[in-house]
Amino acid sequence: MPVALVRGEGTSKSKGEVLSNVALQGLRTISNSQNGYFTGLASAALVIYGITSGSKSTDKDAALLGENIVQLIWLLADAVHNDNTCLAPGMTEHFESMIFTLKNIIESLRSRSRKGRFRRSLNIAEDQRSITELRDDFDRCFSVSKSKLIFSHLKQCQDLTTKAECEEKVLLSELDRSRMEMKQAASKMKPSAKPRAICKPRTLPFKPLPPSPKVFFGRSHFVDQLLAKVCDCVPRHAAIIGMGGIGKTSLALHVLHHPETVKIYGRNRFFLSCEPHQDLDMLSSAIAAIFGTPCGDVIEEMNIPRLDSRGLLVLDNFETPWEHCDRQRLEDLLSALSGRPNLTLLITMRGSERPNSVAWSRPCLQPLPPLSPEAARQTFVSVSDTAIDDKDLDTLLALVGHIPLAVTLMANLAEYNSCADLLQRWEGEKTSMLTKGYDGRLASVDASIKVTLSSKRLTSSPQALEVLQILSFLPECVTSSHLRDMNIEHLHVPTAVSALLKVTLLHCEGSGRLRVLSPIRQYILRNHPLEVKQLIPLQQYFIKFTKQPELSRLNKQQMHASSALRAQLINAATIFITVLGGESWLRETIEGVLKVSNAMYLVGVSRRLFPLALAAARRLGDKQLESEVTMTVASHLWIPQTDERVEDIS
Repeated sequence: MPVALVRGEGTSKSKGEVLSNVALQGLRTISNSQNGYFTGLASAALVIYGITSGSKSTDKDAALLGENIVQLIWLLADAVHNDNTCLAPGMTEHFESMIFTLKNIIESLRSRSRKGRFRRSLNIAEDQRSITELRDDFDRCFSVSKSKLIFSHLKQCQDLTTKAECEEKVLLSELDRSRMEMKQAASKMKPSAKPRAICKPRTLPFKPLPPSPKVFFGRSHFVDQLLAKVCDCVPRHAAIIGMGGIGKTSLALHVLHHPETVKIYGRNRFFLSCEPHQDLDMLSSAIAAIFGTPCGDVIEEMNIPRLDSRGLLVLDNFETPWEHCDRQRLEDLLSALSGRPNLTLLITMRGSERPNSVAWSRPCLQPLPPLSPEAARQTFVSVSDTAIDDKDLDTLLALVGHIPLAVTLMANLAEYNSCADLLQRWEGEKTSMLTKGYDGRLASVDASIKVTLSSKRLTSSPQALEVLQILSFLPECVTSSHLRDMNIEHLHVPTAVSALLKVTLLHCEGSGRLRVLSPIRQYILRNHPLEVKQLIPLQQYFIKFTKQPELSRLNKQQMHASSALRAQLINAATIFITVLGGESWLRETIEGVLKVSNAMYLVGVSRRLFPLALAAARRLGDKQLESEVTMTVASHLWIPQTDERVEDIS
């Protein structure tokens, strides 16, 4: 603001008089405006000046207030009046508020002048406080209007800029269209037998690369495999695949900065994140910028330059265009890139499938698994500086499934919390605690899982989520045949399992066992829990499971020899513990528990199961059933208690 609000006596009187005279003349001119707001402001300011300028020397505070109001109202009204006689809709309410404030000041000043100088002199402090309050009221109102005016001007500038950008786009579009028409016309004039122009060999322009990861453990086997491919004497293309947060980008960057890679490719190493490029034209333009070719021409093989030395191109997060672009055109783009001499292609892609249009180097890389316990410990300690022999560390790492992103986010929390404290937080928060504070796929485990769940490869199979819910509810692995035997209506198990495997929300272990990693499982349990009606087929399946005669004759050695049987018993106990609090199939469930009571004790799942079975028998009012449960509990009191294997999934 050119003129500051005068609060003291430091301003010279002559300067104040000059400003006031200029302001008065300006306000008198503005008061004749056709705009009612300008007229109201100017008239009110003139009235205030008339009241305060008639005050005696003892009322210099009131006179100073009047001068400041006149000067500032003139500056504000003059600025707006000269800019545009018609106010923006957002400004009118503020001008109305200011006029209202000025009217209140007028009433207060008039009321004050009626008291007379003698009465005011009896209470000078109160009189000064009254003037101060009036001045503060005006300051607040004026500040709001000034800010709104500045914002309005900025908005106008923004609108003008946007309009100019739109016009520029239209002009550029017209220019591109004209160039295309000229190109087509020129091509028609050329003889059809004339050979195509061949791009001259050249070195790609240098572009800075993201840095190599500082914390990187447990991937030496995959590093060696990739180096053998990309550093071969001829281009051999490779794809790094796996679930979200498993470390695909870190592996690609580590290989990109490896001394062997640098020695072969030198400055011709390029990294492009495909995450911002959901549109094929955007992706083509980004790749074209690397090659220095015209935008949109990269798909045409003849327009991709031949390199005079070898080049390595990394396309990171390739699942983004894979999910959103025309699949065939995207395959054509990859085919054109992979077919260029001297160009090696390396992509990272969420899931377990690879594009078909590239001759990937054999054997293909398997999907990245979670880190080994030792590598997870090294990663955690490097980030958090926690002691590697912390007694709670291994338990904490097992809870997050040794997934690199989850390990790193948990390690960030360990900088300010002990592992024991983090274990307590996990009980209540689960995967929601694994975040850097914002919802990005590289800053939050939950956000990374959400990205995968929204994948078109998964949403195209609506039953996949229900299968994932079932597998997450069961703490131990099951097979596809187990899922089919559950006879869940409308559920086509092979299609659903295939979709889950494609996006790596599910992992297939030995003997066809299907496993959901811990962070994914905890996220599904918290955000997509099974409904009660969905539990009934599982309940019936495990009731039938307990009727196998051999289960009642199992001994400890046989139990330990069969991991699959132990897993099924733990899953059965999980279902029974959940449903025994309800009302459906209670008698059959209790009878099933009694049939496999010895086996339940041997695998350590009885502590919570049998009290619930006893309570359910009492609710049924069946004294004989209650007695059988009581006798079963009593008969097993001599058996040493093992660790409880059923977790709390409520």
